[in-house]
Amino acid sequence: MVREEKSPAADASPLIVARIGAPYGVRGWNHLRSFTDPVENILRYPKLLLRAPDGALRALDGIAVTAHRDGFVVQLPHSHNRDDAAALRGWELALAPRDLPPLDVGEYYWRDLIGLRVVNEDGETLGRVAHLLETGQHDVLVLKAPAEDGPERLIPFVAPYLQDVDLPGATIRVAWDAQW
Repeated sequence: MVREEKSPAADASPLIVARIGAPYGVRGWNHLRSFTDPVENILRYPKLLLRAPDGALRALDGIAVTAHRDGFVVQLPHSHNRDDAAALRGWELALAPRDLPPLDVGEYYWRDLIGLRVVNEDGETLGRVAHLLETGQHDVLVLKAPAEDGPERLIPFVAPYLQDVDLPGATIRVAWDAQW
């Protein structure tokens, strides 16, 4: 899994970690879709924020999350019946960047890699990280070309292709030919 070193360039916006789904039962519980990897990590975060559809954030106290079948269910404060739960469908749970778990050296959160310039060993700019893909074996950088009509590039985010990640310098160096 890709992890992070804290970066001054890191986005300070909250990280969405789950989406609240349909009501579950009649006592104010909802289904919950975890976006964490592994999904069970949703149970590790004590300081979650509630994000309304309009983007407004609220701190949560007294949240209950439990495993249910192949997913999770959640009960939020002041959600006591099915109508309360139905009103929360589509809302999200978020985590402030300062509350993200500490990571080992050389690990990165994807959010900190988005937008970084990618250069090869010859100093040629190959593009900027648009997003990443998880393939099962390793993660893959998806680059937006520097030129409007340039090709999208897919570069494995693994040695021997990955040479260096410089978060303060907003650059990733890779062993990748510009013609590939």
